[in-house]
Amino acid sequence: ENVNRLKKVLEREYITFFDPMKTEYYEENVTFQDPMTSLSGVQSYKNNVDMLAGRTFLGSILFNDAGINLHSVTGGEVSSSDKIDDIITRWTLSFQFKAIPWKPTARFSGISVYKVKPTSVAPYVQITAQLDYWDSINITPETGGDYAKVDTTIAIKDFLNQVK
Repeated sequence: ENVNRLKKVLEREYITFFDPMKTEYYEENVTFQDPMTSLSGVQSYKNNVDMLAGRTFLGSILFNDAGINLHSVTGGEVSSSDKIDDIITRWTLSFQFKAIPWKPTARFSGISVYKVKPTSVAPYVQITAQLDYWDSINITPETGGDYAKVDTTIAIKDFLNQVK
């Protein structure tokens, strides 16, 4: 029940681009890692999302029309020992990079793997980590489609290729 409620919260956060972000569902020292960014702490996490959404000063200069299309939310099964399996979301992120004159739109499809743990206080479940993978650079063909981390320079090159 608590995990299903968390999955519904994630669905709502994706649809609204985390406005509002339900911070009580995130551990205070939650970690976030995608191919270009690594950060920790719920406030850093929120600031990063707000920047992409154009809700911060820097974000309002750099980005426009940010949105996430959520394709699926899976996982989160709870074992008899109360261990919670990863929750995986499949999504497409897009935003206009307005800091350059031709204002290109960048698009990334991929997955987020949420590490989740039960807690003894409401909401009784929290996200401890989010690991994002982009289909364009993190899928390893020789494994049949598994995701693997790549060097940040590969991610930067992928992003720059979209905005040139």
